[in-house]
Amino acid sequence: IPPGLSADLEYNVLKILSQVDVVVLSDYLKGVLQPNLIRKIVEAAACLKIPVIVDPKGEDLSRYSGATIITPNLEELGHAVRRRIPQIDYQVEDAAQLLLRRCAVEAVCVTRGHCGVQLVDASGTLARHVSSTEGAVDVAGAGDTFVATLALTMACGADLEAASHVANASAGIVVTKKSVATTSHAE
Repeated sequence: IPPGLSADLEYNVLKILSQVDVVVLSDYLKGVLQPNLIRKIVEAAACLKIPVIVDPKGEDLSRYSGATIITPNLEELGHAVRRRIPQIDYQVEDAAQLLLRRCAVEAVCVTRGHCGVQLVDASGTLARHVSSTEGAVDVAGAGDTFVATLALTMACGADLEAASHVANASAGIVVTKKSVATTSHAE
């Protein structure tokens, strides 16, 4: 994005940061989330004790260093650690811990499609939530639903383990619907 627009974005984000409970950086590699902007947001959020959730893209996830949690899917995790990661818990944990060290984040929550999610920190796997994707129709938007629900539950005061459980359940609901869908409070 043009430097002037980038400076405006940075100014406006930092200006309202103290008014939020959680920050989500959803990166689509379209050029908006430049490394300098990410660093400034993460540093400012840390000063305010506001958690930062990252839905990452790309191979070099170190640009999200200092975030609270990164939520790659299994394929994205494999790209980040430069190897294919099978759907085996201990191998997912090993790759996630490697990413933790590279990125200096508190936790990695790997979304594993039909195998659910695995929440990992420096001590190991904190939680492993099985998938509720039986009857999956369309997985479009499942990752976005996961991140949005994770952010919402954390903003309400839930810890990472509880938030990842609710987020997994929410994503499991939307994949049973056609196209990009939402989940309701009742669901």
